[in-house]
Amino acid sequence: IIEGRAQTALERIQSLQTTHTSDSGLMFLAGEAFYALEQLQEAVMAFEAGLELNPSKKGQLFNLGRALQALGRDEQALLVFNHMQKRPEASFQTRGLFGAGLSQLNLGKEQTARNLFVRSLQLDPTFDRARYRLSLLLLHQDPAESLSMLETILARDPLHHGSAYNRALARRTLGRSQQNGIHP
Repeated sequence: IIEGRAQTALERIQSLQTTHTSDSGLMFLAGEAFYALEQLQEAVMAFEAGLELNPSKKGQLFNLGRALQALGRDEQALLVFNHMQKRPEASFQTRGLFGAGLSQLNLGKEQTARNLFVRSLQLDPTFDRARYRLSLLLLHQDPAESLSMLETILARDPLHHGSAYNRALARRTLGRSQQNGIHP
């Protein structure tokens, strides 16, 4: 699935499911393949079927939450991400906070989203997905902080999508603020 062969993987998974109808692992893999193919409703159905077979995986399915978000079902996505935050592993908590932040943004709750992104970064200071989203929220209110965050991301990943462009915006905003006598 990761190597861009999601359709081939899905066909193989579906073939295996004919003889292994109660295999939750195959259901989760099917969900991941559907997600990679942007067949989001099918992804949600596969993930949920897998959870019915194996409820202990609740809180481990980030892409279930992302698929729900893409379908405009942010309240349901928040439930998925809240379960992730309750897991003992910091990696799940970090991603759960990040996902919840994305849903809160979609629901128009920018301050709540910002707080969730900050908490995600407190758990894992190297989690640049949260840093990037937070930098976008700070772009016009605190361009210097936004610029610093984008520079941190680009230092780790010079080809990070969007960071170079938004770094230019932050620099322009910072320059305008300083020209107008405003010092952030």
